[in-house]
Amino acid sequence: MSKEKRESRRERGKKIREKVFSELMEYLLSKEKKIWEIPWETGFSYPRNAVTEKPYKGINFIRLYLAMRKRGFSDPRWVGFKQAKEKGWNIKKGAKGEPIVFFDVIEKEKVLKGNSIEEVERKREELLEKWVKQYGIRNIEIGEIKYKSSEGFEDEKGEEKKEDKEDDYSYYCVVRVSHPIWVYHYVFNAEEVEGIPEFN
Repeated sequence: MSKEKRESRRERGKKIREKVFSELMEYLLSKEKKIWEIPWETGFSYPRNAVTEKPYKGINFIRLYLAMRKRGFSDPRWVGFKQAKEKGWNIKKGAKGEPIVFFDVIEKEKVLKGNSIEEVERKREELLEKWVKQYGIRNIEIGEIKYKSSEGFEDEKGEEKKEDKEDDYSYYCVVRVSHPIWVYHYVFNAEEVEGIPEFN
């Protein structure tokens, strides 16, 4: 992923956190009943996913709860565009989605091949220069340069991949990365979704 996109993701996350904090402070300082009193209100329901029925937690709970209060939704269910499409539901024209965030992990594996150790070393240095900037050295596993046997190269379990034995190379190196990221999605309240069953 380019530096511009990574900066955009960080900036988007910062804006979402700032917006949640701003809306929370605005609500706490308003004349309405304080947020810690809300769970005892009659008819209160925690924001939840319309498909999985699981309640949202952490910052997503706060974000969607505040959106419900601000926009006057009584239905606590929320659904993503893809989820709605899979269920045959339609997002109403002009509906406004609310951002939520989830933790995820990017996992990549690259097999570098060459006919000499020097060639593989050069490819490994080029890849590391790129990946270190993107993911950080602590998230990268650098394999040793090995000689390809007649059966091919070994995978992450140490088992040889025979289907690779015809490739024209003599040496290889496996480099892997496991990088934690924040993933942002937009969800829509059930009151802005056509075809969704009524909330009981």
